[in-house]
Order: sequence, then C-alpha cells, then structure tokens
Amino acid sequence: MNLYALAKKCVIASGTILIASLTSSLSYAELVGYKFENIRPSYWGAYPGPDLNEVSGAIVYGKMDEQFGFLPETLEIKFPRATDYKVSGFKRQESHPYGLAGSTDAWIYKDVLAEFDDPSFYPRQSKTVRLKVTTNKSTFNDPAMSQGETIFEFSGELSPIYERTLADSVSVTIDNKKVLIDLYQDYRINDGTMGVHPEGFDLRVNWLGHGQKDLLTYTGGSCYVGEGCKAVALKLTTEILPPAMEPEHFYEVEFMDRSGYKQISPRLSLRDLLNENFPPTP
Repeated sequence: MNLYALAKKCVIASGTILIASLTSSLSYAELVGYKFENIRPSYWGAYPGPDLNEVSGAIVYGKMDEQFGFLPETLEIKFPRATDYKVSGFKRQESHPYGLAGSTDAWIYKDVLAEFDDPSFYPRQSKTVRLKVTTNKSTFNDPAMSQGETIFEFSGELSPIYERTLADSVSVTIDNKKVLIDLYQDYRINDGTMGVHPEGFDLRVNWLGHGQKDLLTYTGGSCYVGEGCKAVALKLTTEILPPAMEPEHFYEVEFMDRSGYKQISPRLSLRDLLNENFPPTP
C-alpha cells in the first residue's frame, strides 16, 4: 500500500475547532479472501499418518468474479501437530457435487484433494472443507473429477478479509485518553462484527485504554454497496456547548459518489459512537 502526504490544519472560529484532513484519491478496496472462525473438526478417516485432530487456523484466498461471485484460488490450513496444508488450482465445476476442488501432495500422501461443501461464499456462512487421499485421479487433470477417501473434515464460519485502502487518519483526546481513527476508502456490508449499522464506510477506532474495533459509519442513505463510493476524508468538529461547557466532538465522512461528486455524511456524535461500541472500564 502506497503512503501519501497527509496535511492537517486547525481552523478556530466562533468557538468551534475544525480539524480537516486532506488526502489523495486511492484505489477501491476489495474482498481478497475469507478466514475460518469457530473451527470445528468433524471427521477423521482411518488412514494412518499425521495428527489432524485439531486445526489452529484456515484461510481461503481468491478473487471476485462478476458472474460467480467469490472464486477461491488458494486454501491454507494450519495444524498444531502436523505440517501445514496449502493447495491451489481450484476449478469451478457445476457437475461436481461439492463445487470446487484442488489437489497437491501433502504429508506421506502423493495427492491430497481439498473440496468445499458448496461453491458459494458469503460472510458468516458456515463452510465445510474436506481433505481426501486421491485414489482415482482424473486423466484430464481435473481435480473435481478425481475420487478419494476422506481423511479429515472441518467446518467454520467465514469472516471476510478485505484489502483495505487507507483514506485518512485523525486523532482526538476524550476522557484524557487519545482516540485514533483510521478511515478506509471502501463502502461495505457489515459482516456482523462491525457495530450497529448494516453498511457504511469502514472505520478502525482505537481508544487507548479501551481497545480497538472496526466499525461502519452511517452515511444517510447516500451510498449503497456496489456503487463505487469512495471515502476521501474524515472531519472532526469540536464544540464547547452549554450548560456543561464541556467539549463535544462530532465527525463527518467526506466521500465521492458514483457520479464523481463530492458528498458529506450526516454529522454524528463521536461520544455516542464510543459509548455504543466500547463498554465502560471499571
């Protein structure tokens, strides 16, 4: 990821402090893979060999296709008591009951086939992966047409991995603790872990002493997934408001819409965002 020159300036007028960040336009972020979470091994075959009783991690990398959606290219599985398994060469086969497959040599076996339980991929989906020792390999070098004995199977929930492109970074102090906020260019769907909004621009919020979270920010219905909206800057406004006369912080996202026009999201309370997503510390 290329870094860019970041300029910040503070303008003080009518009791309001405006922190504006200027950034360059960068490429749109995209889905590059899925990480398996809550992994559950569910089957072990009778073949002798490595200890595959536990999986410490699994990731499938791929690319988006206009017709079929996400297409896997490489699967990596980590085992705490066996060497890791990595396979590429997945092919989409409509006639194959499990949709996609790829094979490689692994452990003591000449050829181990990996296949998914179905060809679709989407966030929070429960996905099953099977590993098979190939007993009858296709003469057409087509993994999906090969046959084998299952030696291992596991299931897990898919969590999307995005190639995130940084648009802007700002910081402010709240309750004597610094809040660092990174704004990413992509407008995306909530995978179930990113706060209360179903979709929005991607924020990484790090409140020192409270933790770090990835959240989505509300845009007032001026953007939708797939329209190509791009975040440009994150603007923070600090006002001293009666009766408490305490500083109140607000944030807005400046972005380019699908027609290339500059837009600004509704002004929202940063305090509300923090209170909704960070539980109070004892």
